[in-house]
Amino acid sequence: MTSSSLCLPDPQRVLVHLAVLALSILIASGAAGPAVAVGEGASGDPGTRAGSRAAPDASACARFLRSLYVPGMRLVREYPGSKVLWLSHDGLLVERALRKRDRKLARPLAKRLRESGRAEAWKLAPILTDAPWTPVFREPSLLDVTQDRGFTIKTEEEKGALAQGWEGFTDLCLFAAAGLAKTDRPEALRLYRAAFATWDGTGFLDPPAKSLGRYAAFKLALALLVGHKLGVTVPEEARMLSILASLQTPEGGIVTDYDGRLKPIGVPNAETTSIVLIALDARGTQPRHGIGAKDAAPERR
Repeated sequence: MTSSSLCLPDPQRVLVHLAVLALSILIASGAAGPAVAVGEGASGDPGTRAGSRAAPDASACARFLRSLYVPGMRLVREYPGSKVLWLSHDGLLVERALRKRDRKLARPLAKRLRESGRAEAWKLAPILTDAPWTPVFREPSLLDVTQDRGFTIKTEEEKGALAQGWEGFTDLCLFAAAGLAKTDRPEALRLYRAAFATWDGTGFLDPPAKSLGRYAAFKLALALLVGHKLGVTVPEEARMLSILASLQTPEGGIVTDYDGRLKPIGVPNAETTSIVLIALDARGTQPRHGIGAKDAAPERR
């Protein structure tokens, strides 16, 4: 479950959040290394450029998430080997992703999150619950909660100033579309189309992607998830699934970012993999309706 800065390690995370109003789902990524600039696009057939698999392996995603669970802490690592345990967003997303697949893990995790009193995420609510929701976004704060048995427990709180101009961020448009799916479908569809205005054929090239010089994998999964929630045909669904499949490691996790030639950048982490798994499990749960040729191929920014 953000505006493209989804998985950067700490000081980078804070800088990116400040630079882009920090409205993203934190993504822990490594150094970019040599890469093709985003926006250039990948050449060749999508099926060969993005890997041989048509979609990520959902069971492998679940296996990866289980491997991040620390039983003594009843929380999950940010990524393999990490000593950082996030209440929000990682804990919330992993609990949601494994709720039906592994209740023996999800239940103690959910209980630990409730006990903390610090695991809230208004932005994520549309993909975590079906509760009433309105599209209001605030600047987040990244907080250290406590140190415990060699681990640092952290959380993200959304209590800052109201964010302005949020419709320019792909993920926020998608969260808003999901939140309004049942209460204001016309507006939800408008926001869904607005999100696809940043799609360039390889990824969502919104302000954070331009700033970081990389595409965020979680936005592909979020677009798929929200499309299914709206019950519409997702533009370029096969392409997105193929890209996500190419970013899945042998351990099952999904790498957080990629460049213009689909080269993975960063590491597989809890947040990105959870959103991918939630999206995969949502497939086929809603009847599909076309949104028209104009909507299926939105104008690019």
